[in-house]
Amino acid sequence: MNDDELKEESILLHTEKQQKRKKNLSFSAALILIFAGAIAIISWFPFLISQDQIVSVFQQNFERINIMISAERIKSLITTIGAIEIILSLLVIISGILALMRKRWGFALIFSLLGFFTVGPFFISSVLAIIGLVVLYLAKHEFN
Repeated sequence: MNDDELKEESILLHTEKQQKRKKNLSFSAALILIFAGAIAIISWFPFLISQDQIVSVFQQNFERINIMISAERIKSLITTIGAIEIILSLLVIISGILALMRKRWGFALIFSLLGFFTVGPFFISSVLAIIGLVVLYLAKHEFN
């Protein structure tokens, strides 16, 4: 082998490594987004399942500050907020799936942006969704 052939082979190997690295960005974004959505869903299910305990805690706290809200209103509020949060979390998971498939970059970006509004415990899912959004933005070139 002469020097030119060695240089070409080295360039090809370097290009292949760069392409593998580029494909890892969308995979990383997908994992982060799916994890963020799953955390948010898991954190909201207890609110939807154990509403009676939550309602009693809210009523006790509201009575201390002289605000009278019925138990039905509190239940409907918890149900509405929980449903919205779960829908947003599902959209974040869908954005992770789109990133895995490397399709519909625009939809994946918008859905991951909605992940900012999935509160989760200590805002972990929101922070992860924003990190996933940034990584997804950097992986734009990997999408069809």
